Amino acid sequence: MTNQVIPENIEILELNGIRWINIEQPTKEALQYLKTAFSFHVLDYEDIVATTHRSKIDKYPNYVFMILLFPLLARKTNSIHSGEIDFFLGKDYLITIHRGDVPTFVDMFQLCEASEQARQTYMANSPQYLLYKILQRLFQYCYPILDQVDLAIDRIEEKIFSTGQQSLLQEILVTRHNISDMRRIIQPHRQTLTRLYKPTSPTEDDDSGFKLDDKFEDYFDDLRDYTQEIWNQLESFKESIEALHETNQSLISYRINEVIKTLTIFSAIMLPAGVVASLFGMNADFIPFSGFPEDFFIFTGFTFLAMLATLLYIKRKRLL
Repeated sequence: MTNQVIPENIEILELNGIRWINIEQPTKEALQYLKTAFSFHVLDYEDIVATTHRSKIDKYPNYVFMILLFPLLARKTNSIHSGEIDFFLGKDYLITIHRGDVPTFVDMFQLCEASEQARQTYMANSPQYLLYKILQRLFQYCYPILDQVDLAIDRIEEKIFSTGQQSLLQEILVTRHNISDMRRIIQPHRQTLTRLYKPTSPTEDDDSGFKLDDKFEDYFDDLRDYTQEIWNQLESFKESIEALHETNQSLISYRINEVIKTLTIFSAIMLPAGVVASLFGMNADFIPFSGFPEDFFIFTGFTFLAMLATLLYIKRKRLL
């Protein structure tokens, strides 16, 4: 490994025998470097290259391989998508593989790269503690995104009773989609973190994979608490946006019904005018009042009387 050429997209930090190998973009050269320097399973390399939509963890005798997804907020489109980070955790190393799209992670590595004090803070203990600090930072990054979703729900709630228009539907659907995507990203994390310490099936033995130090179990319990808290907020957001969606649909339906009701009443009031006009417009030999000097005013009077009678009937039946 000493004489091996390190590709440009691989950066290595080392402190007290602990290595943090950071790979930005899993290129062929980077994967070949890993294949030469480490004995990872061939399926792990396939998972690194493939586009995945779920988190996973595989435990081996000498290391742990994890794929974790984290929510990212696109400011221009106000939409949430996922950023992927792959981890290889060994006894004296932590390898992180990403595509440079998770800014808080990139900032953390650059901080450790530039500051000896930061390296002492994050790397002096063990690779497991370094993994904990990385995940803690990534989960904390979720809270500003949750705040943005919460603000979006508040804006919708304010607008819904003042407008209740069809244009608000798009904003509701975007927020629902963001909540759904974030739920999909966060949901597997609790189980994935639990598997770091505990088997999740009868066929998985405690001694079958890489075992983490018991002293760090409380740290990863803290991470599981993060995921549970984030999940609880997402559940609350889901209920709120569903309720607002139903309310908006009800208001739209109510307004449509009011318009239809108004048009129906208007048509009913105008119906007698059409009947009177048809009667006095027939081509008959004798039409009452036809030929009188005031026949126009008589016909008009009949029309208004019929319309007034219809209007009074509608009001009496409390249809208006």
